[in-house]
Amino acid sequence: MFSLRDIFPETDKPLKKAIAALLVLVAFSLPFKFLVNLFIVLAFIAWLFTNPFKKLFTKTKNIKVLLAVFIFYLLHVIALLYTNNMQEGFFSLEIKISMLIFPLVFYTEEFLAKQHQFFFTSFIIGTLLCCLLCLSRAVFLYLSTHENHFYYEGLSWFQHPSYLAMYVSFCCAVLLLTNLVSKTITYVSIVFFTLFVFLLSSKTGIVIHFITLVFSFVSIFFKGKNYFKIIGVSLFGLLVSIGILFLIPHIKQRFQNVYSVFQAKSIDKTSTESTTVRMLIWNEAMQIIKQHPVIGVSPGNANDALYESYQKDGLTGAYDKKLNAHNQYLQTTLGLGLVGLLSLLSLFIAPLFSNPNKIVFLFVGISALNFLTESMFQSMAGCIFFGYFYSLICFRYDSFLPPTD
Repeated sequence: MFSLRDIFPETDKPLKKAIAALLVLVAFSLPFKFLVNLFIVLAFIAWLFTNPFKKLFTKTKNIKVLLAVFIFYLLHVIALLYTNNMQEGFFSLEIKISMLIFPLVFYTEEFLAKQHQFFFTSFIIGTLLCCLLCLSRAVFLYLSTHENHFYYEGLSWFQHPSYLAMYVSFCCAVLLLTNLVSKTITYVSIVFFTLFVFLLSSKTGIVIHFITLVFSFVSIFFKGKNYFKIIGVSLFGLLVSIGILFLIPHIKQRFQNVYSVFQAKSIDKTSTESTTVRMLIWNEAMQIIKQHPVIGVSPGNANDALYESYQKDGLTGAYDKKLNAHNQYLQTTLGLGLVGLLSLLSLFIAPLFSNPNKIVFLFVGISALNFLTESMFQSMAGCIFFGYFYSLICFRYDSFLPPTD
């Protein structure tokens, strides 16, 4: 449990307490999207008044991680020099600004372990409340209108299903690998979150959630050398997942669509089905990358280049919806070329060498896998999540409680 003194130590100055409170509010409000940008701005303004630049230029611990973030953002700034769409170029910088703010704040500010743990707890509570409100809304709509809002976008009230599934998976990883709450609360929460991920029906989200749970349980049992439990939990999880996939028609249909796409001899270019359209736009992105391999077309021009390619090749479904690359690796390479791709990969590599631990590995893994089907850095939901927890984990990994036995 946490006390006010844990979160706001008496020795902290009022400005430091204000920053901590705002960071708590950012974590809690992130799943809802409401006011989260305001809290980020206020936290940054408060941070500026702490005279942080002396620490910034004298501190050396985890400097490689900080440089990786700065270089990635700097490449987007430099790309303004060769973009035709300045408005989109500045917008790209705007939505990624949290990926610069949070590293600065967490790198220079010294928070206690209990404070860091409460940041995670606030996010878990916020995500849990978000899921409960989504379910309550679905029940209300069903009782009042008989409409089914228990799946996918109908259920995910505040966020796109893929992003909410990512938040939930990360919550489960933190709950399993730390002692933030009791084991009873942890496992009840895991069951609830897992059922909710299936209802969200995000194909990538379900696969990543399964991988997250298996890795977490295996790491826990491996420490205690409970090898039979490792095999048992893995098989049980696999059987439950397969059972749910076959018992719930909506989820089953979404995975059948994936199978149908890979079995089809030709792909309908007018399709808007998620798997089909992703394969189409990935191919278009690759063709553009081949023409601009080194520095790309600039983030400002990236989507315009895609839209032009969609229209030229008859991808009417993708063009009408103005879809981005739906793959962060392709989106970054499209905008910044191979230079940008290497910079993006360095964001994952740097913390694995600087701070190797299970939480870092799972956060990197969850993000890296989500990058395969979503351009996460094209939205506030992805940038804020990545910037906040990347900074919290990579710069203060020693604040975590020991893994459970």
